[in-house]
This record gives sequence, structure tokens and C-alpha cells, in this order.
Amino acid sequence: MELPEDVARATEALLAALRETEPFQTCARLRESVMEDEVSRRLLERFTRAEAALRMAAAAGSDPRPEDMQEFERLSALLYESDEVSAYLLSRMSAQRLAAAVMERVAQAAEIGAEIGDM
Repeated sequence: MELPEDVARATEALLAALRETEPFQTCARLRESVMEDEVSRRLLERFTRAEAALRMAAAAGSDPRPEDMQEFERLSALLYESDEVSAYLLSRMSAQRLAAAVMERVAQAAEIGAEIGDM
């Protein structure tokens, strides 16, 4: 869906403001550093795919496949062993929480009833 021009401009302004926040700045800085390491980058790519599989199952209202859970848990354990990768993942969660709070505020203001906690 293409956004109306005024909404697109406002969205870009909101994104620019989010990028200037501490959570987004920290996440971007740590991501750049972590992604320089080939092993960390590849593990994070696999972790992101495993995480997406779990989210898709949750969105569908079904239990995740056991192999998806095992992969996610195995990769989580590996990634959190690294202080740098752990810091990046925690900063990413903080940025995600901020983005979710913004999305929830927009949904509430639009009276569309989408609470992020319900998703």
C-alpha cells in the first residue's frame, strides 16, 4: 500500500527522530561492530531466521515446531556467550520496545485496538 504523501513525510520524520534516540544509536553502533566478525554475522543471520519462525508460529496461534525452538535456544546460548553480541542483542530489544511503543501509540490514537501485547 502506498502511503499518502503527507503520511509518508510524517513517517520519514518519525523514523529520523527514532534513529536519533539512544536505543537506536546504540543498536546501530553495536550492530556495525558485531557484523564485522564473519562468524557472529552468520550466527546472527541464522538466529534471525529461527526467531522469525517462532514469531510466525505465534502469529498463527500455533505452537512452534520443536526443531525451531531447539535451533533458537542453541543459537541464543552461543550468541549470548559473546559480551559484544549479547550487548547488541540487548540493545536491539531496547530499540524494538521503543518501536513497539510508538506503534501501539499510533494504533491507540487511530482507535484500531491493536495493542502490541496482544500480537
